[in-house]
Amino acid sequence: MSTVYIDPLLAAAFNSLDALIAGEGSWSGSGRPGQEAFLGKLGALTETIASLPPGAIETIAARSAGPVNDFLASHGFAGSLREAGPQSLYAAAVLDLLVEWGNPGSATSLRVGHRSVPAVRFKKGQFRVDGKVLSLETKLGQPEVCVCESATLDEGLAVIDGLDLSAPDWDFAAAMIPMVSLDIDVDASKMIGLRNGDWTVDQAFARAKLRLDPKGAHAQAAAAMAATRGVVKTFKIAGPFTIAFVTGDGQVAIAYHVTEEHFSAPV
Repeated sequence: MSTVYIDPLLAAAFNSLDALIAGEGSWSGSGRPGQEAFLGKLGALTETIASLPPGAIETIAARSAGPVNDFLASHGFAGSLREAGPQSLYAAAVLDLLVEWGNPGSATSLRVGHRSVPAVRFKKGQFRVDGKVLSLETKLGQPEVCVCESATLDEGLAVIDGLDLSAPDWDFAAAMIPMVSLDIDVDASKMIGLRNGDWTVDQAFARAKLRLDPKGAHAQAAAAMAATRGVVKTFKIAGPFTIAFVTGDGQVAIAYHVTEEHFSAPV
């Protein structure tokens, strides 16, 4: 299953929400995995946002859900926040990064496993190889695009983060990568339960899109969240979960790990 790293975008939406709360206190986690790590790197994520090209991230914050939902819809994202009354605040952020290859690649096909997929072929001079990382030349002033083969997102980010630029390999005469057309929901559940005094984040969602073809790559994503004041303490399962049927003596008869694609009312 494809996954997406969107922490800078979550930080942008979160900072907008925090500004509306007007810095009444400090934020803390509720024990959900990833919350303390997110809060701990919030400053670094804010620096990442500032380093992006002007207009790459747009944000909104409001005291009702309508303007935020309209903002998301105007950027092509249909997800919406639920109106929760006068004691709630709402925020969203949208990222739009369009890069063009320094010189267009050419369309081809690539054998992946047992099937052939559409791919882009780059000629010598359009890319650099550093160890396991393919760095694609983009037009001046645009973010660099780095690609590496990996079994998981964490593995790939670790490889790219450890990129050694000291000894690039220029011997490759060509490079090929699959074309991409992706539009998926992204797990933003780690934001649920973050607290600042009486405020608690009780809604959060995200979605990401990616297009990659011979002309360039287009990364788009949206994140939205809401916080409610004086919310009743509620234990929520708001992400992938395990459900087990347990016998009277504590034995598991059957258990399931359920992910978002199966969150729906039974027919």
